[in-house]
Amino acid sequence: MAPVRIGRPPLTDEAVEQRRTHILGVTLGLVARDGADRVRLRDVAHEANVSVGMLQHYFATRDALLREAFFAHAQEVVARVEFAARAGASPWARIASLVVSITSADDYLERCALWIEFAAAASRDDELRRMMTEAYGRWRVPLTQAVQAGVEDGIFRPVLPPSSVVDNLLALIDGYELALAIGERTDVLQVAHEMTAVAALLLGYDDPSGTDVDAG
Repeated sequence: MAPVRIGRPPLTDEAVEQRRTHILGVTLGLVARDGADRVRLRDVAHEANVSVGMLQHYFATRDALLREAFFAHAQEVVARVEFAARAGASPWARIASLVVSITSADDYLERCALWIEFAAAASRDDELRRMMTEAYGRWRVPLTQAVQAGVEDGIFRPVLPPSSVVDNLLALIDGYELALAIGERTDVLQVAHEMTAVAALLLGYDDPSGTDVDAG
């Protein structure tokens, strides 16, 4: 006779992944709202409606939870950027699509806060710094490819070496995200317009169609 099992049946792999995804989403929301330094396991457990013990079953420590939350967040953002910089579009259309992919999502302001929070936390956490550097490297690839394609086609005549243009565009994006995160800037659509205008100047690109970026 088979033994009688007591308690709840084990979760399926899909259910476990859904629970982990929910916990990571809750963690990101708390980091954006309260700051990474203030997030505690009990806060996440309360917001996610799970016990601290269950939370630690999936994420042994607070630092492990924060690192995995950042990794999930970075993967989602990079995937969005990579999709926007699709091959086959013109080099300028790829640059404009990158700007739209960054600024048009409903969660853009939250993502600005998250990037600043994780950047600050990475300055004190070697593992998080490594993960952030990797994410930044992946971020750079589609932008570099679009710039190089435009230079090779003669569409772009950059005022700086292409690698420096990419560095400056990434710094521009980071600067706007900081301004938005602290409330210095509030008009996301205007930010998108300005990002695109500065990109055109750095690339030496004159858009004959006068196409503008709609971040709505």
